[in-house]
Amino acid sequence: MDLTLPTGSDREDSLVALVLWRLHDPAWNPSFVDLLEDARTCADPKTEAATLLAALRTVVTSDAALAPRARTLAVQAQRLMAARCRSRSGGSEPEPPRSRRLGALRAPLFRT
Repeated sequence: MDLTLPTGSDREDSLVALVLWRLHDPAWNPSFVDLLEDARTCADPKTEAATLLAALRTVVTSDAALAPRARTLAVQAQRLMAARCRSRSGGSEPEPPRSRRLGALRAPLFRT
């Protein structure tokens, strides 16, 4: 599955602009759920979490100073997606240790 956005598309520009705007706003409390809702309202109603994470990665690549706030969103997204996976599988799978949950997402998303 390709999690990169097509270069130069209006959709990509809209998502990246939205993520930049939100991350630069000091009054905004980082919430992945709220950001996903904003993306679906402002850019594309079909925006998925993975697409929004790709836009988040693009923003962090261009402005590393936003990484702490972006990391908060990425952790929230990871927890949200893990909860959905557990609910689909009946919740029988134990949650991995905290170090493995957070470490897997940190490396590829926040390289500078």
